[in-house]
Amino acid sequence: STEDDRTMVDVLLEQKANGFATDNGWKEPALKAVVNALVGSEAVSGGTPKTVRSIRDHWSQLKKKYDAFHTLISLSGWGWDSENHRVQAMDE
Repeated sequence: STEDDRTMVDVLLEQKANGFATDNGWKEPALKAVVNALVGSEAVSGGTPKTVRSIRDHWSQLKKKYDAFHTLISLSGWGWDSENHRVQAMDE
């Protein structure tokens, strides 16, 4: 869920500040901290209990989506529509 994604990002930012990020990803304690922060969230979201592997996989998916959005809004004639929360072609 979006709420779970926010929690994950918040926890990972804390973990990065504590030195649990690497150039290639996250150290195991950082991923475990996210799992712990999301214990029971599946009861609300209807998903399955989070694991280190599922957190790592989901983080990779979020990064790919971010990269795609960032690429689009960086192209000439494209930008972010903050009112509708989407990428759109901008009128020049």
